[in-house]
Amino acid sequence: AEYMGTPIIYTKMSKYPTLKIDRVSETDGHVVVVSFNRPKQKNAMNHQLWSDIKAAFEELSNDTTCRCIILAGEGSAFTAGLDLKYAMEVLMPPEGADTGRQALALRSFVKWLQACFLAVENCSKPVIAAVHGPCIGAGVEVILACDMRVCAKDTYFALKEIDIGLAADLGGIQRLPRTVANQSWVREITYTGRKIDAEEALRVGMVGEVLEHKHSV
Repeated sequence: AEYMGTPIIYTKMSKYPTLKIDRVSETDGHVVVVSFNRPKQKNAMNHQLWSDIKAAFEELSNDTTCRCIILAGEGSAFTAGLDLKYAMEVLMPPEGADTGRQALALRSFVKWLQACFLAVENCSKPVIAAVHGPCIGAGVEVILACDMRVCAKDTYFALKEIDIGLAADLGGIQRLPRTVANQSWVREITYTGRKIDAEEALRVGMVGEVLEHKHSV
């Protein structure tokens, strides 16, 4: 990777199990790179990753030595979105569960997930999403909580919640219309779950720039 045309030397500072957090030495450590670090699982978001996102961004928001944050992903994918194994453990009610209590528990769970992404949106430092490869479901929603978005040519985006009967209810359907200012397009990609390639994302204003490959990002 490069910063202003200069190769980056990273200084590791991560204490979060599912994140790789580095300070860029070329910027005297003022730029921090936060990377999803479950590459074997395509950076799918399990409970630990959600928790780490919230804790890391809250910490960096109050870190006076941090001036800018880059959100990235290790491996071949930015993120495959919500870890479906984790989702089934949480969303599948036990046999004979009371419907009302089940709904109340689900509401609390969703509000906690939303709070994790609000930590990104409310961070006091500029957050730049540097995306490559698949960026699915919750991945789209977290980059919309960032201040700026750039992606590699191989990137594709999709709000796939519709495929499993869920709504994109982690803030994406609220933030996306404000980002692209095209209600018709937002409804289309939300209702169909179809893929959006990098060039289309640039055309509608979902990202600010498309670069040649992951290392350029």
